[in-house]
Order: sequence, then structure tokens, then C-alpha cells
Amino acid sequence: SSLPRKPLVDDAGLLKTLYIMAYSHLSVTFLCLNVMFDLSVLGVPALILHALGILSDKNFTRYTTVLIDWTTPIVCAAPVVFSGTQLYCNDINLLIESKEKNSLFLANHGSRIDWMIAMVC
Repeated sequence: SSLPRKPLVDDAGLLKTLYIMAYSHLSVTFLCLNVMFDLSVLGVPALILHALGILSDKNFTRYTTVLIDWTTPIVCAAPVVFSGTQLYCNDINLLIESKEKNSLFLANHGSRIDWMIAMVC
């Protein structure tokens, strides 16, 4: 026997569910287009200048780091904030103590999402 399917959006009818799904897909599409624009309009010229030797390795690295640091929150922040993402901590006192001591938290899995979530929170 199979389990009953849970609705995609709690307490929502068909029209509200379709609206939320369309809005979500459109938002992700616009975010991807924004990043594509940023990296192509701002990144490709830097790549060409670097290839021609006009932009040094040090300045190219510095510039592309700033560019990635700028585009990553654009992609991550809006979906995390507007989706109501919740983070759970099983020991809040440890979190507070670690924050006061500028400790580094390591996740038990390697993923860029850990760093993106940390940027937003």
C-alpha cells in the first residue's frame, strides 16, 4: 500500500497551489538570468583582460572573488528568506558560546549550501 500524497502547499486549493508553483519557478528563473547576466557582462570582460595580460593574476582573483561574493547572496538570500526556511540547532547554548568566541562550525557533509546559508543567517 502506498502512503497518501501530501499537498504541495498546506491548506491551499488548486489555484493557490498553481500560483505559488508558477511564482516559485519564475523567481528561480529570474535569479538564474540575473546571475548569467552578471557573470557574462562583468565576468567575460575580466577574463579577456586577464588573458591579454592587462589584468594581473592577483587583481583577476580579487575581482572574481568580489563578483562571486556579490552573486551568491542574490541567488540564495531571496529563496531562503521568502520560502520561510528554518534552521534547527540542537544546542542553542553551544551556538551562543561559539559565536562569542568566533568559532568555526563545520558541517558533517561537504556542500556549498552550508556556506550560502551561513551568509544569509
